[in-house]
Amino acid sequence: MVSRKRPITKSTLYLKATIKVAIVVAAIVFAFLSIVMFTTSPEGIIVSDFIPIVGMTLVGVAICALQPLRALWCLRQQERFLGFSFNEEMKQYHINQLPHNSGNWFIVVEGYKIIAFRKDFIDRFGDYREIHELFYGVTAKEVILVCTDGKNRVLQVSAKSQLISDLRGWHEKQKRRG
Repeated sequence: MVSRKRPITKSTLYLKATIKVAIVVAAIVFAFLSIVMFTTSPEGIIVSDFIPIVGMTLVGVAICALQPLRALWCLRQQERFLGFSFNEEMKQYHINQLPHNSGNWFIVVEGYKIIAFRKDFIDRFGDYREIHELFYGVTAKEVILVCTDGKNRVLQVSAKSQLISDLRGWHEKQKRRG
């Protein structure tokens, strides 16, 4: 049975990674600056006070929008090295839900991070290092992936360490399958 949902695209991954975080950041920045302006201004907030508030909110949203670009660049490198189109492959195999974990693909969007790897791009896992990200207050791992193009690449996941374990488990399962 073919689903009527649209297949995942790089644009879908980008929007999913940025929209929720950008809305939260925008709301927090806007609320904080509005409260500060209102409490420090003797005459209250006037229309001209909203210009810096909106400007700072847009800067916060722009910073959030830049975060997922590193993962999309990694996905582009996979496309070039392995000779495929991510969007076309998602369409061909009817991959339309996130997270997705299949024989060929491991795709997860967690917060503003995108983890998307095709099985034949990762050769093996290198060293791990525990890190701590203060913004979310969760433990994360940094892992070195040795890719089939022979280059060491550092994948830093700012999410629960379980995500790295899931990626490694998926990769080992695919290696055993051959």
